[in-house]
Amino acid sequence: MYRFRIAVTPKSNLMYIIAGHSDVIQAYQYNRTAAFIQIPDALWSTGVIPGLTQYQPVMNVDSATDRVYFINPNDGRVYCYDATAPLRNGTAVPVWVSQDVCALPDNGIVARELPQHQQTFAGNGKRLLVRCNESVVLFNDKGVTLKTFAADSVKSWVLNADPAARIPTYDSFKRLLTWAEEPDLPASQLQVWDLASNKPKARKPAKPAATITLPEGAGAAGVLSDSSKWFTVVADAAQPLLHMVNSYNGRTTSSFDFDVLVNANGSLSEVRVVPTPVVYGGTAVYGLVRAKQPSLYPWLQQQFPDKYYWWAFALNLTDPKTPSLIWISAVQPAVAQIIDQAPHVTDKAVFVTDWAGGSPGTSTCNAAVGACNIPSVRSFHRATGDTYYNFPANPYITVRTAYSLARGTYRMSLPWAYPDGAVMLVQYDDWQYDEYTPEDQARAEVGSVRGIRGLPPMPRPPPRPPSPPFIPPSPPRNPPSPQPPSPEPQPQP
Repeated sequence: MYRFRIAVTPKSNLMYIIAGHSDVIQAYQYNRTAAFIQIPDALWSTGVIPGLTQYQPVMNVDSATDRVYFINPNDGRVYCYDATAPLRNGTAVPVWVSQDVCALPDNGIVARELPQHQQTFAGNGKRLLVRCNESVVLFNDKGVTLKTFAADSVKSWVLNADPAARIPTYDSFKRLLTWAEEPDLPASQLQVWDLASNKPKARKPAKPAATITLPEGAGAAGVLSDSSKWFTVVADAAQPLLHMVNSYNGRTTSSFDFDVLVNANGSLSEVRVVPTPVVYGGTAVYGLVRAKQPSLYPWLQQQFPDKYYWWAFALNLTDPKTPSLIWISAVQPAVAQIIDQAPHVTDKAVFVTDWAGGSPGTSTCNAAVGACNIPSVRSFHRATGDTYYNFPANPYITVRTAYSLARGTYRMSLPWAYPDGAVMLVQYDDWQYDEYTPEDQARAEVGSVRGIRGLPPMPRPPPRPPSPPFIPPSPPRNPPSPQPPSPEPQPQP
């Protein structure tokens, strides 16, 4: 589950996971009203699917239903299940199985250095986009293949683009965006592919419907999915810029430069927008910026290592021609470059995973400073950028006291949180994995799921207005005439 988001459906908040060594998929639902958040009994379970535990295919959900999608590592086909569908003879069966083979199986084992069963899909409940071998395939809600995109530029994108990034679409799932991505060569053009046409000639298009040319010197590092009908947000691979591109005429309407915000004195290098930012509410984009401060003594990295930083940000895109900064967080130090990821945005907060780059399954340590960066979830208040809540509370620990923690993290999925942000779900492994016996390591690879009830800081009460200055009352304009005192009563005899 490294760098992939835990699968929680938007319709009923069902969570799908691979259960232990049972080689089954189970569905759970948290009881948020309980005094303690605990994993309840499974609501639903598939039959045994050999290879699930070994290969850990990524569970994917769409944006509208309670379905879960994944590539079966045995036959390489896409399987769709629904925990709310009726059982057949008391057993869960797939809603559909694709005819297309998407993972080049070889004797039942995926024969790729980058397994296709570890990828993020894109779906809206009616259609599903999947990387299949060296192409992109569009399925309908019954698993029937509608289109296959297999042009050279699509092949380049499938083989080189980040499989954890959601396949970029826009205009209500009517357009697909790819770019001819080559190693160390940023793409300067985006190809627009038509997903809506049902004409026979459009089922296997050889040419894109349109081409978007980025500004000179720019290259696509990450393209935002479903950003808008009219504009697309592109994170630049070569510069610290975020481009707003008109989705129909291909013109760049504006570019926002983060270098002036985080690198005013010019001491940082490799300042980049982390792929991929997220548009929320149609008018604001949320994302991350990362940078490196090179060591003054690069030949003494053990004693004087490079330093790494990142920031969370929010931009106002009400007018794509003039984007404006809503907030940028305080600088966040790290011991290595933060990984590529799309933030999870809710009504209240923005959630990200603070995982320093490196090979999956290893935390990053810096012996010179005696510290390890253990993956953690950071969150920021969506309106202000202030810290919301973190898990664990302090992700930076010294090597000598690391094992005294009750629970740390070793590998962590991207988080999912309820719309109000109060409860978060995350999957992770125990970070003490290297100290385990082989038997314990085999169990630890499966991972754990935890529900965290956050304690976001309460907003400060608004300041009380100052008391108005005391003004003595003015005398009346027409004071009454003085009256003679009334006579005192006389005693009676």
